Amino acid sequence: MSERGPSSPGALVPLGGGRERSAADAGTAGPPELGRLGEWLRPNWIRLAGVLLVGAQVWWMAGLLAHSYFRLDDFYYVERSASEGLGWNYLMWINAGKLTPVGSLIAWGLTRTSPYDWTLISAATLVLLAAAGLTLLRMLRTLFGDHPGILLLLLIYVLSPLAFAGLSWWSVVLEVLPLEIAMFCAVDAHVRYVRTRRWRHALVALAWLVTGMLSTDRGVAVPLLLLAVTSAFLTPGTWWYALGKTLRSLWRLWSLYAAAMIGYAALYLVQLKTSSQTPSLPGPGGGIFEFAWTLFRLTFVPGMLGGPWRWFASGGNEVANPPAALAWVAVAVAAAVVLVSIWGHLRAWRAWVILAGWIIVADCLPVLIGRGQLLPGRLLGEETRYVMEAPGIAALVIGLAFLPVVSASASPRPPVRTSPPMGRARTGAIVGLLTAVLIGSIWSFHAYVAGTMSGPARSYFATARLALAGAPAGTVVVDAQVPGDVLGTVLGRPFPGPAAQASHVLAPLVDPAAGLRFTVRPDGTFDHLMEFDGWGRLVQTVMLGTSSEPLPASRSCWPQTAADVVVPLQHVPAEVTELEIDYVAATAGQIQVSYAGHTEAMNLSHGLHVAYLPVSGQAGSVTVTGMDPKLLCVGKVQAGVLLPSATGHAIPELAVNG
Repeated sequence: MSERGPSSPGALVPLGGGRERSAADAGTAGPPELGRLGEWLRPNWIRLAGVLLVGAQVWWMAGLLAHSYFRLDDFYYVERSASEGLGWNYLMWINAGKLTPVGSLIAWGLTRTSPYDWTLISAATLVLLAAAGLTLLRMLRTLFGDHPGILLLLLIYVLSPLAFAGLSWWSVVLEVLPLEIAMFCAVDAHVRYVRTRRWRHALVALAWLVTGMLSTDRGVAVPLLLLAVTSAFLTPGTWWYALGKTLRSLWRLWSLYAAAMIGYAALYLVQLKTSSQTPSLPGPGGGIFEFAWTLFRLTFVPGMLGGPWRWFASGGNEVANPPAALAWVAVAVAAAVVLVSIWGHLRAWRAWVILAGWIIVADCLPVLIGRGQLLPGRLLGEETRYVMEAPGIAALVIGLAFLPVVSASASPRPPVRTSPPMGRARTGAIVGLLTAVLIGSIWSFHAYVAGTMSGPARSYFATARLALAGAPAGTVVVDAQVPGDVLGTVLGRPFPGPAAQASHVLAPLVDPAAGLRFTVRPDGTFDHLMEFDGWGRLVQTVMLGTSSEPLPASRSCWPQTAADVVVPLQHVPAEVTELEIDYVAATAGQIQVSYAGHTEAMNLSHGLHVAYLPVSGQAGSVTVTGMDPKLLCVGKVQAGVLLPSATGHAIPELAVNG
């Protein structure tokens, strides 16, 4: 009998331990790495799928941010971050009734790194979004274990269009995403403490609660959320009995949470004097019911089911505007989901009460107190950013309504549990609903992006950056309001206040070494006065109004008596804010300029120059006194208002795309 070598098809390969198998079997077996990968995937596939869902959301929202840019309150953050140091006054400043030191800290770091850098802002937003998604996944796994249903809960959060308006608005991101991260982490740590009674979990939960409060005022509601979840689903018995029991058994923990809430309230009241707007409750006719009903029926419920499908653009911000029929269909579907959950488990009604309570306490009350006296209730209710964090709460309560909570005796890393088989009708309903939500979310996304108008703002800032870099040293710029299509508008009106002026908006881009400065109303000698036009270019200023009459033949100066020079204007101007005087002075000195019954002093420089003087009123002439006729030649005089020139040299020559 012939011997066969090891490479022969029938050869036996030693396996160790006295076992042998054929080489043919060895060739058909997979690589050891694949075997180990399969062993790891079996217990970890839900965690991996959750991470992939979060990654898909980040990729999706990157497309949204590519169509967005700074607007409205964002400019407060940039201007203050660039002009103030990282101190107590900066961090504890209240903007329109909101105390947001966490967001202010993030804004300060990003602005000091690169002001008006939307790429940097987008990257930071996506990092925060990923952190929020991952912390939500961790919270769901802590509550429900590695149940396949938590992927559906995470999908609810990932797909919700309620985040679109907030994620594309930086000042909202600075408030809401840190709140979401803190809220999910606080719930996770709190549940771990309830199960283990280890104080390190309690202290972690307390730290995250404080972080949430310092992110936005809505963070004060998180301890109430923890109390509701603990009594309703982590403590046996009727809800009222469980509430009393958890208050007694965990009184030290609730005392810490209450102390944090009281400390935050005291800090807020002390710092409220710095607010640009004092919060107050709306009056009886303030549209409280209209706001709450609109927020629920037209914004939150459709948004949880892939809506609103249609948006209404308002000053660079888009609000929910769902078709009436679809809005009612969404309400009917939501009601059916609630009824099905209660039919399957009577205790599920507690979850829906928690969700309603959160929306009332955390979403409705702060908006009514801060904005209810300024804007109509219906318009406020259509703002999806006011319920931006609600999909995360909805994912939590839907899980509480439908999934079994891991018991207190379970291990910190509970094993995979298998759900009972579902009937075809139930499976088909879930798949159909999720498909409809997915299609609706994609539709809402494209509708939102189509209505986003960030092009003018991107172009303006890119052009202004070039203009400031190319401006001659010592340039003086007449301050003016930045166009509304750049900053955004409020109810169709330009962004109000000094923050809308170019001197505030563009200050972070000015190089201090260049010596460029802004002036509101020029007063003195400025030979090359410039102004930003509507495209962000620096151009020469021109006077719109009337000029002096033509000089007599063969004269270049207006005749001057021993006392004064009287320069007649061609006609009385309708509106005057400034005088522009061309002159030649043999020496520096001071003159007196009289117009419309008012006399002001003006300093002159040696040589040929142009002087400006703020004035008001109407008159047919300008009178100059105070200098020897041999030392002063007054030429052309103009009266009117200063505007950016539409012709002539500009820096840069053409506006650029952002």
